[in-house]
Amino acid sequence: MFIYYFGASTFYLVRELAKGRILYLLLVGGFIFFYTKMDNENFDKNECEKWALYKMAESTEFAVNLNDNCAPLGWFLSRDLEESKLNAKLLKHWNITTKEVLYCNSCLPQ
Repeated sequence: MFIYYFGASTFYLVRELAKGRILYLLLVGGFIFFYTKMDNENFDKNECEKWALYKMAESTEFAVNLNDNCAPLGWFLSRDLEESKLNAKLLKHWNITTKEVLYCNSCLPQ
């Protein structure tokens, strides 16, 4: 709904404004460009997550130890195997793993 109202109000203002039409179009264009650019900034920086998913998919163990800087399926590192139970179920449901594989970041002995 927000996007619809943004587009409808922009269309209305561009059509109705006598003064400042160019300035308004520049502001709206800048706004759209800025958020489009910020959305795509780090889109291809996911090698760590790919590696972690591959490691979990290929694992024969019930748990894997991940790097200390990689958080697949979340924003925060997992310091306990229990924290990854729900994610392990999801990965199995999506057929990324054949069984539930728990993971944690540098918490298992090497």
